[in-house]
Amino acid sequence: MVKKAEVEQIIGSLYDELLGFAMKYVGIRADAEDLVQDTLLKIWEYTDKIKTLSTLRGLIYRTLRNKIVDFMRKNKYPKIPIDNIILASEDNIEDEDTFDIWQYVDRLPADEKTLITLRFKEGMSIKEVAHAMNRSVAGIKSLQYRAIRRLREMIDSEDKR
Repeated sequence: MVKKAEVEQIIGSLYDELLGFAMKYVGIRADAEDLVQDTLLKIWEYTDKIKTLSTLRGLIYRTLRNKIVDFMRKNKYPKIPIDNIILASEDNIEDEDTFDIWQYVDRLPADEKTLITLRFKEGMSIKEVAHAMNRSVAGIKSLQYRAIRRLREMIDSEDKR
């Protein structure tokens, strides 16, 4: 049997690593934090059933991976993976808590700009956007991933200034 103090120490040392792992898949920090916390809570509840510390790390990662997969299925990913951003419309741009992402969207390549506008401003589904842009659903998913990644890079590079 392992001691709760040993498990607590390992969990504490892995938190940032687990958060990074979850962020890689879900992209939204709040969701990633929830998944990591749910995982660690579940591990903590079963501490008295863990026989050796050598398997704890693998058990934690396997549990987190399973929670991520369940979360993604339940929420029909892909989602827009941008932390703390509200897609501002012209109606609420003066709201102090709103971040105007459209200034960044305007700098995207034309096809990415079109996709983001149709998906998030017009509220179209991926299937509808695929039809409108005369592309496959898989192609639109890939383009959306690239567009969102490019937006994150633009925003991150300005935050570092």
